[in-house]
Amino acid sequence: PYPPSGIPIIPDVVSLDTPDLGVAFSKNRPVWDLLAAALPVTLLINLIAFPISYLIAVPTGMLASVRRGGAFDVFSGFLYLSLYSIPTVLAGVFAIGFLANKQYLGWFPVSGLHESGADQFTYLPYTDDAGAWHRGYLLDTLWHVGLPVLCLVYGSFAVLSKQTRASMLDNFNADYVRTAKAKGVPRKDVVLRHVFRNSLLPLITMFVGIFPAMLAEIGRAHV
Repeated sequence: PYPPSGIPIIPDVVSLDTPDLGVAFSKNRPVWDLLAAALPVTLLINLIAFPISYLIAVPTGMLASVRRGGAFDVFSGFLYLSLYSIPTVLAGVFAIGFLANKQYLGWFPVSGLHESGADQFTYLPYTDDAGAWHRGYLLDTLWHVGLPVLCLVYGSFAVLSKQTRASMLDNFNADYVRTAKAKGVPRKDVVLRHVFRNSLLPLITMFVGIFPAMLAEIGRAHV
């Protein structure tokens, strides 16, 4: 019989305990331990990548909607859709092979979250007595997560940018925008205070779908 464990609900009959997810045979470690070790890193990478995605894609979508049909609109759409078509895992392999490989560029570390001996670093960059510059704990962490963040954000540019562009184009044709233009409201105020403000709702609701998708991309990379 299964041994009782955890908190007994009905003594010797039913007890409540943490789930047993088994053992990962590839690493000979409990699955729960692997999840507990990877989850903080996954959340850290997503918390860095998510604001970057919005800060780049949303202004790009705004500019593309204002210059609809122009060179910037066509170029940004082509670029983002081309990036969107590249699988994240494949981009990670290329990044490690070229950007992190010492035989090529070697700009980034291949693995790990910190350099060996990072526990002895100060939090911010500093210069020692010999005049040598040291990154510090903060910059060392950002340096190590640079490639994972890069591989995570590029795929969301197309979705957010196209959604921003579509929402703003819909609002440009709204009656309140024509009324604002007829009253002589400056074009900058029309775009920022009227059109963009009313286009934010779809972008906010997309967070529910984009954030789990980004977590899933990191999960596939861990696998």
